[in-house]
Amino acid sequence: MAKRAGRVVTKDAWHDPRELSFTEIHVRVQTYWLRILNAYKEMTTLRRLFRRQEILWPDQCDKILKVIEKICRPMHEFRTFLDQSALLPPTICTARYPLAEALICLDMQFSELYALVNTCMTASKSSSQEAFQLLPDIHQKLKELQVSWSSVRRGTQTLLACTQISPALEIAGQTVARIINLDSRRMSQREKRMHLP
Repeated sequence: MAKRAGRVVTKDAWHDPRELSFTEIHVRVQTYWLRILNAYKEMTTLRRLFRRQEILWPDQCDKILKVIEKICRPMHEFRTFLDQSALLPPTICTARYPLAEALICLDMQFSELYALVNTCMTASKSSSQEAFQLLPDIHQKLKELQVSWSSVRRGTQTLLACTQISPALEIAGQTVARIINLDSRRMSQREKRMHLP
């Protein structure tokens, strides 16, 4: 073991991580997507709550803030995975950008919603009128989030499609390389035969 920057590092930690296979990437993307879908169900619950309420009380706002944190957790994990370009083949690296961008946009919108709900919670402690005035802004932010969810869904579908198409292209490329290699061997054998006395 070696010591690096104040922490113990095993021999394996010095090596670059191996590139994941398309199947491994497909399974991971599906897993993250399922977690995000579960978070989406929480968001629809939030939308229903905001539709029914004319005012939000501090305890309701606190619960909403916890739900937002719960929703954001799988998105952060998914983005962290997508940021690990050393693990991803080149075709996946380029296909991940629209999805990563959509996740960043969604995260920013959730941060704005979190700030609005937090402000609403503070306002509802002193004046219900101030809290009531924030509700249209919260409704608007929820509508924007709905659109961003669609972008994340499209980006995930594209990435999943790439994990299915790319292995076929990879196999085709390997087959072509073998044919070229075989042809070059045959050519060199012919040349040897031609140069024999």
